[in-house]
Amino acid sequence: MIKRKVEVFTSGCPVCEPSVEIRMDVVVEFARMLRSYGPASFFYSDGDLLFAHADRRIQPITREVSAPALYFLECPSVALEKNQSVILMASLPLSDAGWKPMPEGQVISVRYGEVVSSAQL
Repeated sequence: MIKRKVEVFTSGCPVCEPSVEIRMDVVVEFARMLRSYGPASFFYSDGDLLFAHADRRIQPITREVSAPALYFLECPSVALEKNQSVILMASLPLSDAGWKPMPEGQVISVRYGEVVSSAQL
């Protein structure tokens, strides 16, 4: 992924930042490759966006490898300032507060606590 990311950031305009779509394509390409080796959920940040890929994990009760592997919770009530959004992500819900499972193969990008883009593998 690092080699592909360097190619994306250094091709064309040296001072231009690649679009969200181009960066998402790089992360999706990496997620597809990584999933071929087994369960592969991950977080990755390029300094502007936080990417999260949900795959499969060993489930705590059944010990089976299956989805969901990541959960998210949108938390407008914990924002410290007006108009601030917060998203929490974890491998298991941390409370009964309405955590939602991410589907297997979903990749999201987050900026400032809000989902900017999403892709399904």
